[in-house]
Amino acid sequence: MVCSDVTFAFGGVVGGVKSAIAWVLPVIAVLAGCSQRPAALPEGPASGGASAVAMPEAGSGGGDLAAGAGARAGSNSGGASGAAGQSGADHDGGGVQIGPEDPGNEPLKPRPSDVVTITQCERPANIIAGGPFKLVLEWEWVGPAESEVALPLVANLTDDNGDGAIDTGDTPDVVVKAQLGGFMVVLDGASGDVHSMFPAYGPYGSFPALGDVNGDGVVEIVGHDEVNGIVAVDVDGAIVWRAPPDPLTGTGTITLADLDQDGRAETLSNGVVLSSEGDTLHIISNDGSYAPPLAADLDGDGALEVVYGSGGFRADGAPYFEGFPGLVGPQIADFEFDGVPEILLTGVHSMIVLEHDGTLRSEASVHDPNEEDDFALGPAMLGYVDGDAELDIALLSNVWLSVYRSGDLGRMWRAPISYGAYVYGITGFDFDGSATTEIVYADSDRLRIFDGNNGGEIAGYDLPGSGAIGYPIIADVDNDGSAEIVVAVRLAGGAGSRVMVFGAAQGQSFMPARRIWNQYHYAVTNIEEDGTFRTPMPRWWMLTNTFRVQSAITESGELCSIGTRANGETR
Repeated sequence: MVCSDVTFAFGGVVGGVKSAIAWVLPVIAVLAGCSQRPAALPEGPASGGASAVAMPEAGSGGGDLAAGAGARAGSNSGGASGAAGQSGADHDGGGVQIGPEDPGNEPLKPRPSDVVTITQCERPANIIAGGPFKLVLEWEWVGPAESEVALPLVANLTDDNGDGAIDTGDTPDVVVKAQLGGFMVVLDGASGDVHSMFPAYGPYGSFPALGDVNGDGVVEIVGHDEVNGIVAVDVDGAIVWRAPPDPLTGTGTITLADLDQDGRAETLSNGVVLSSEGDTLHIISNDGSYAPPLAADLDGDGALEVVYGSGGFRADGAPYFEGFPGLVGPQIADFEFDGVPEILLTGVHSMIVLEHDGTLRSEASVHDPNEEDDFALGPAMLGYVDGDAELDIALLSNVWLSVYRSGDLGRMWRAPISYGAYVYGITGFDFDGSATTEIVYADSDRLRIFDGNNGGEIAGYDLPGSGAIGYPIIADVDNDGSAEIVVAVRLAGGAGSRVMVFGAAQGQSFMPARRIWNQYHYAVTNIEEDGTFRTPMPRWWMLTNTFRVQSAITESGELCSIGTRANGETR
């Protein structure tokens, strides 16, 4: 289970979306504990020697994030990776050009960056052919007592093979911030060994993000300091830049995006936009929620808009549209397959879909009136879970994981989950190369992989302990060409935390996956595998048209798929 805790703002819709009643509902995510590492793993790669670590001394830098001493152990396991989170008809063949048709909207004509060569993935010879299949614990890191870690992130931050460069030839690293315990830890993705561990701060429920924000070729970790300002640090915790404290900063999760498309990323967090050097560019008056902002070029003008549940804003901070304060999200994809994006927001009892300019497209109740405890809170995953041409919406309530059609917002199926495990998110991936997206979720009892066709569980792993709220992420964390699932867990009774990595059983393989998952709002094109930001950013709804779904790469690092879907077509 992902050990994550957050406070979101949620909105209830009474008598229609336009009479939305918004409120802030604090949700304290209690994360499930996990069993101790088995003495021997009969299946799967051997343990890489992950070990318990003691909390470092508080930093000596006058309250700054102090650089922590960390062993630079780890080795490059070689290989490349990539996994198909897209869906489509299965066929063989060479590369195909994926790009949008002109929908007739002048500002949304295709740009060169929207036309990307996506080749057909080659299935590994030992690929698991359909479920059910077994998950195997590859390694586990044991955190300090009384700690609580949340939302693992993945990127390359260390030169593991000693060639003087940090790139995809190195082993990816797993970065986890402690919600309780006051530290950040950087773990080797192949072994779980600690690269570095240093003091870290920020409000309970806020998550950092990873990316080369200043264009220096090195991935930074952007989070919060001890006074709830925003700070960028390197892999050892040394400060790269620090933003002055502001009453609006420090209250929410970080999103990185290159708003002005100059090749360097801006930092977004609950009402503030910072430059690539940490200077305040704009203060945006959002609804005061913890729900993270998302950046996307909604109108095709080449600059990215910033979207909250409460509304949209231009890259320069000017208002773009008024939204619905208190709703969570946003999630963005092309629901109508016309090249123009839609925006999905969720509330306590409802979800709504906005056009790219903020006008209301549709709404639907996601509440079962016969079940008092059924209310929707968590963010959604957008993908192709049943193999047809229609985009699907996977959404959590506190008792159900449900899948809805994007066209009429009708429910396709639902599967029960453990109570209280709904806040963070669900992710998707085509583990077996079947051209359908499996749904991954970690609740208070179990890590689960659901069959997107019917909601049946095709794989799982028991995670006993306290209640957990999951956001499992998917990436090839050891660079072996097979996807792994990374979850963070809090044990019961204050016994500490775990970061756990699961893979396929020995002698089997999942489809390869990208080697990065850099932030809470993850889409395939919002960051390159090396942590840089492509200029201009390809619009993911014109390519894979998925959100919170991991995608495939070839050995050379290019996107690939088993039948790629773009704008509702298999190309």
